[in-house]
Amino acid sequence: MKTLPISVSRGQQIKLVLFGAVVIGVLATMTGRGTLAYFTTQVTSTGNTFSAGNLHFNINDNNQAGAGLTAVTQSITLSNMKPGDSVYAPMKVTNVGSLDAQYGVKYDATAGSSDLTSHLKIRLVGRGSGAGVNADCVSGSFTDTAKWNEQIAPSLATLAASHTFVDSTSTTAPAHDGAWVAADTTAGAYLALDHSGASSGFDTDVLCAEVNFPDAGAPADLTSGDNTYNDASAGTWSTTLVFTLDGQQRHHPVEFDQPTAPTTGNY
Repeated sequence: MKTLPISVSRGQQIKLVLFGAVVIGVLATMTGRGTLAYFTTQVTSTGNTFSAGNLHFNINDNNQAGAGLTAVTQSITLSNMKPGDSVYAPMKVTNVGSLDAQYGVKYDATAGSSDLTSHLKIRLVGRGSGAGVNADCVSGSFTDTAKWNEQIAPSLATLAASHTFVDSTSTTAPAHDGAWVAADTTAGAYLALDHSGASSGFDTDVLCAEVNFPDAGAPADLTSGDNTYNDASAGTWSTTLVFTLDGQQRHHPVEFDQPTAPTTGNY
């Protein structure tokens, strides 16, 4: 092989050196870009569902069935009352919603042409964890805690224009669900009503109310005593009672962590 001499001037040597530097720089840059590659991965957490419960009451009594309202009312009616008469009204309330509830009971009285309200008396108890049924809502059973374990107001008291037996908005729970004692009255506790189908069985309650027309004995004359209400026309003296059962969710909003926290709002 024949070797040919190459003559390179000083200026050409500088150009070759510079060209070599540029080539090396490009290669270095390309090599650096190669280090930007990286591994990737991805996983997903599915089935994270959040749904609202509901709060829904039904009431069953002698003139309303399955009203299905959050606040339900019922009227107690007895015409031609006379001194010594009492009317007993069982009211069955059921929580058909998915949330545990707290509820209260109140009444309002509306007078007729002449107001009989202040002459009548009333009392109220509830079954709770007792065994009371509609047929047990009779005289002599109101203080029987085996039947009526919620002793809300077991003694007759004068009827008022309006009265709240139990406040549904109270933040105080009863000492025991399904029971009501004097301490609960003092504390102003609410009544508990668990969600539909609850294993506790407390998704239904039966209330028993009595309205009494007291017998004041023989009047001294035709215009005094009980004769005060003995008008020329029947029904002149009257009053209409409307009971209202208000309910709201029992467990108020809280923050909790999964997975150790409950997965339902009833806890």
